[in-house]
Amino acid sequence: MFTLMEAMSRRQVELLETMNQVLGIVSKMATVGGVRSSEKPENLNLPASTSEELEALEAELEEGECFNGLVSYLSVQGGVSKADMVRRVMRQCLTNQLAVEFNWFGKKGKRAFGKLKLAQAVTKAVMKCKKCTAVEVELGCREWFRIASDRDGGVRSAKDHHPWVKVFRINPDLTHRKFHIFLIFFLKLLV
Repeated sequence: MFTLMEAMSRRQVELLETMNQVLGIVSKMATVGGVRSSEKPENLNLPASTSEELEALEAELEEGECFNGLVSYLSVQGGVSKADMVRRVMRQCLTNQLAVEFNWFGKKGKRAFGKLKLAQAVTKAVMKCKKCTAVEVELGCREWFRIASDRDGGVRSAKDHHPWVKVFRINPDLTHRKFHIFLIFFLKLLV
């Protein structure tokens, strides 16, 4: 009986050692580039809000370890669709103030985001999570840059300056359909 208990005790010690080894391997796999995959890399200043910060970020991304850490961090941002994930990832990378200076190809006096190492990281992260093509990620980024000037109140301020708002003192939050109903009603009053 006593030898049976000793054998069981030795087996428990062996199993405990094996579990500790497995735990060590799993924790190394969860860490990429010295950063846990769900944590923002400490040495990267995100989101970049100035050109200087973006240039510093690009210099950091030249190191493979930083690049892989950023890809791992961005890939856990998630989203309900590919386009939603692209928007979430881009929000983590650039502020709206900096985004208005970019488009994907660098046309119309803007800078090319598609040539940056950050664009490669965004593409790789979204493709890793959503199983999509680089073209789909590019299209999502292009759309995100296209409407960058409308974020942070851009559309609302445009509504506030519409001539009908001033002439008829209309609430600028009226939808297009409600406005047409109002306009028809107003014109019927005039007739």
